[in-house]
Amino acid sequence: MDDANVERFREDVEPALESKAAEFLQLGYGRIAHDELFDLAKRKLKKEQAYPRLHTIVRVILSIRPNDYMNNVTKMSLVEGARMDQDGREELGDLFQEVLDHSSD
Repeated sequence: MDDANVERFREDVEPALESKAAEFLQLGYGRIAHDELFDLAKRKLKKEQAYPRLHTIVRVILSIRPNDYMNNVTKMSLVEGARMDQDGREELGDLFQEVLDHSSD
């Protein structure tokens, strides 16, 4: 499934995203970004048919449970943390290399 097939329905599913965000707010999860919910729905739809219909996208959005959302946030945080850690190591390695290059002069 191509993300563009789902992305074209973004404005049409806005009421479903609003409803799901309001539900999470009532459950005490604070403000949930509609973009995060939509990205999670797109990831869930990757297993679906090549050209999902509007009702399928709405069904997936409305079936997102708080546990699904929190698992997704945790995974994304870990991925971002690992990416930042890797970038930090590379920058630190570059800095050490500069120090070694300058100290050998």
